[in-house]
Amino acid sequence: MEYEVHPAAECVRLMDDDELASLVADIKANGLVDAIVLGQVNSVATKKLVDGRSRLKACGLAGVEPRFETRQFADDAEIRAFVASRSERRNLTRGQSAMRLAMLWPEPQPGKKTKGSATTLSETNKVSTARISQARMVLRYSPELAIAVRDGVRSLDDAIKQVDAERKALESAEAMSARLRSEAPDLADLVVDGRIKLTEAVGALDERKRTADRERRTATELLNSVFNILWPRGSNPDEWAARLLTDVDLKFWLTTNGPLTADTLLSCAKTMQSIANQWRQSHD
Repeated sequence: MEYEVHPAAECVRLMDDDELASLVADIKANGLVDAIVLGQVNSVATKKLVDGRSRLKACGLAGVEPRFETRQFADDAEIRAFVASRSERRNLTRGQSAMRLAMLWPEPQPGKKTKGSATTLSETNKVSTARISQARMVLRYSPELAIAVRDGVRSLDDAIKQVDAERKALESAEAMSARLRSEAPDLADLVVDGRIKLTEAVGALDERKRTADRERRTATELLNSVFNILWPRGSNPDEWAARLLTDVDLKFWLTTNGPLTADTLLSCAKTMQSIANQWRQSHD
């Protein structure tokens, strides 16, 4: 007969193939020593398997009729305390022990210390409450990763590093998305539509900014060169113009820039006047 497994029983892994083979051999030779425990709350709830998943499987492989023991519990918390006490006998690492308690009590138990509480168990198993908190964090973030810790496939420290790295990556992605929405909504829309990747959109935005910086640098340097030529440096503008024109020779003039005439110079002067007016409006 199959029985529903109580969630608390999942706090420890099933035996691996070698362990199970050894148990099968022992059951064949000596019979089932420890009965498989079924839990029942207040004699009315459905019986659930709370201890002995591997023993039940081994009995089937050994061809031995399993022996069951039904225990009555006042509530679900009492079942978890029982499972915790039975699973203490397992050969577990500190990380596995912390995860076992985290799976039994995903949230810290309020109130003072009581028998079967996570606080008491942490002392009994010599697992710090900090390690249990870390295990709970991994369990909340990724049940699959928590199971890997429970089974000894991953250490708790490795799991914590992975969670931290993935959280930072998620925060980074959220920051990049927020930046795109603020600075380049058109690129953000392309990401939402799946037409480009988030990193590609950010790269395109960075290239836009680099291009804009180059254009600003070019414009600034151009105006700066004109300014350095025309700025009278405290002299009378007429005197400065006279000194400048003294050294001007049309044979060195580049005709591709247009003819050098009074009218073209006045056009340049109007451009400078317009630059001055717009600069005043935006900076004064």
